[in-house]
Amino acid sequence: MDQTKHIGNVNQHGSNSSRLSSPLPAGGLPTESSYFDFLTDLQQDTRLHDMELGALTKQPAPIAAQLSPSLSTASSTPSSPQAVVSVLVASNQSQRVAGAVCINLTQPAEASQPQQAPIRTHSWKLVNYLLIPCLLPIIGLYLLLALLLAVAVTFTITPSYLLARQLYWACPFIPYIWKSDNIRDRVGVVGSWLLRVQFEGAHCITVLARLFSLPLRPHLPDFYILGFPKCGTTSMASYLTTHPAISGLAGMPGNEVFSKESHFFNGILGRSSTNSRLLYKSFFPTIISRWWAEAVLGVERWMCFDACPTYACLPHVAARVKEVSPHAKLIVMVRDPVASVFSAETMLRNMGVPLTWSLQQPLAGDGAADPRFQFSAEDAAFWHDLECLPPEAPLPADLPVRFYTHLHSYVMAARFADRLRPWVEAFGQHNIMLVQYQQFVQDPEATVMQALQFLGANTSRYQFKAQPARMVGDYKGAKVHSSVAAWLQSNWFPDSSTALADMLRTHKGA
Repeated sequence: MDQTKHIGNVNQHGSNSSRLSSPLPAGGLPTESSYFDFLTDLQQDTRLHDMELGALTKQPAPIAAQLSPSLSTASSTPSSPQAVVSVLVASNQSQRVAGAVCINLTQPAEASQPQQAPIRTHSWKLVNYLLIPCLLPIIGLYLLLALLLAVAVTFTITPSYLLARQLYWACPFIPYIWKSDNIRDRVGVVGSWLLRVQFEGAHCITVLARLFSLPLRPHLPDFYILGFPKCGTTSMASYLTTHPAISGLAGMPGNEVFSKESHFFNGILGRSSTNSRLLYKSFFPTIISRWWAEAVLGVERWMCFDACPTYACLPHVAARVKEVSPHAKLIVMVRDPVASVFSAETMLRNMGVPLTWSLQQPLAGDGAADPRFQFSAEDAAFWHDLECLPPEAPLPADLPVRFYTHLHSYVMAARFADRLRPWVEAFGQHNIMLVQYQQFVQDPEATVMQALQFLGANTSRYQFKAQPARMVGDYKGAKVHSSVAAWLQSNWFPDSSTALADMLRTHKGA
């Protein structure tokens, strides 16, 4: 794909708006509900051009075909017939239940049936009812020694410093938290320094304890909550982990972010470590978690997951996830793209990150001349390099800073249909579930139940209990300027919104 054409000239996106048969609401899309009303109109009125396979099967165009118009000037001709066959195996079907939309391919009948409970073989019974119970004291002692060793090594200072340095490279917004007025007004300068030391020590102990107990951690994720940022990923993870068959990360205790997000593919353990299956296993629970769920609680199949909202945004991640978890299922949360960008801006500002841009200011001129949206060829080249980055290659040195602080990265990440394309190509449509944020908020129980059905979990073992809102943005009265919202919706997001609406379109509506 020619990213210079796609990104370098933002006005190219404006030309795509002529494809929309439903006009954008006047004054932009100020609310979540109006955005999804707009998507609903698109589902009814918009018809993207069918690719040849879709026309032959008399079915809606597959997601990949729906994505291709959103790739601006990229060639719509596949590189080879094999490429078409590998991605467009069959026609697209959508099934919508109370706010969640599960994208499925037409599959053989046996693939679409609910998963049957695994047969408890003699070897399974031997391991889970005899071997592990007999070894529990030894396993418990081993885990305790691993923890004590991690604490002892942490107090040598050097490991804590090195791991914190790598953490702050992968998540460059964290150091600003300790300097922010929110923290220093509450605890003072000395208190903020002590909080930083405590956080770095806890991070080091968590990482080392997991590494020292790596022989007891054979698991990789069965599914991912990919994002997008500020779209309800934390809340979805909180609901799913209340099911007895589902566990999240073996994360940092007491930390809302690092208890669910590994940031492994963002380089939290090193720029060159993101293709290591062994290191990635260290983030997940031990064999005791699986034994407790299956042998003690009696669930049919235990599952674990990673919920990192930046994974959906970065184009290099899909191939790396495919390498380590080739059969994983994916849950993707989406919302109004402008609201997503502004919510991320608000969160970073509350952390004390000194952003050089803001969506609160009115649009300058007609928008094309607004300095905020004058993205450089370097921005385009950076994004193109990420898309072409081989799975075994180290991450670019400037990746985190560019991703977390540049407006260009946020508007690119909010082109949801474009960002989903590598995931569709890697995992197939039948392994992807889209969830609308606003309807998830309105009816979390029905949405979570469908997520469990999508994952193959036994819904009869789940008892819904309302969870407190997680990672709630504190806007402090701030709002995205209506002129900026309208311009972004008309010039950056219309073709992506069209493709997303087609993904969300029900099979009946097609």
